[in-house]
Amino acid sequence: IRDRRDMDDEEMMRLFKKFHIVTAGTRALEIIQDPAYDHYTFKDVLVEMLLAQEDGYIQRTSNKRLKAAHLVNPQATMQALRENPPADFTPQRLARLQSDTWIIGPNPQNLVIIGPTGSGKSFLAQAIAHHACMNLFSVRYWRLAELAAEIDSLNHDPEETNKLVERISKYHLVILDDFFTTEISAHSITVLFEIMEARTGQATIIVSQLGAPDWGTMMPNKVTAESLINRILHPSMTITLAGEENLRETYLPKEAI
Repeated sequence: IRDRRDMDDEEMMRLFKKFHIVTAGTRALEIIQDPAYDHYTFKDVLVEMLLAQEDGYIQRTSNKRLKAAHLVNPQATMQALRENPPADFTPQRLARLQSDTWIIGPNPQNLVIIGPTGSGKSFLAQAIAHHACMNLFSVRYWRLAELAAEIDSLNHDPEETNKLVERISKYHLVILDDFFTTEISAHSITVLFEIMEARTGQATIIVSQLGAPDWGTMMPNKVTAESLINRILHPSMTITLAGEENLRETYLPKEAI
């Protein structure tokens, strides 16, 4: 009877795949086949396997998070911001935004980014979102008009609308870009309030050319307007960008030479 422990590399890899530990298994085989690791103890090999498996998990999960986030600018990263930050944007301020505490607590806050066209506000928001994805947070990006269109497409169906609100409430971080750049329906404004209410205690980034007083003028129901603005601003941080530099143009893909 063949000893089950007498396996060749191919048989071991078959079992690694079967039990979904291919990354750890691949690392183990690399160590076994390389004389440079002959001095490794069994524990050393286990540690290498676990680290490889963890690194693989982080890479796969962060890629899934990025895909699910629907970010529109792949150039928007924290690395890009560090290399060419907006005017008057200090490294200390950038470091605070990179911190996870304002996203996951213990006291999460919303972030309001205000600036004119080309000031880099969308770039900044998406760089933060990219960083959150790299840290395995669930993120979703919408332009407000696109979210409103999705809400209106549900044709006031209460069940489907509730499902959408519940889904959005579960993200660690939501970005609403071009906030009230254009008018949206009264119904979508009502649902937007429900979304913000459901996201109480979770971080939302609002990106707009306009400040809160101007948002109110875009909403016909002043009670809803006041309630929605209150949900956004309490608690929140605000960043105002001056717009001297167009980050969108700075990070356009360059033509290959």
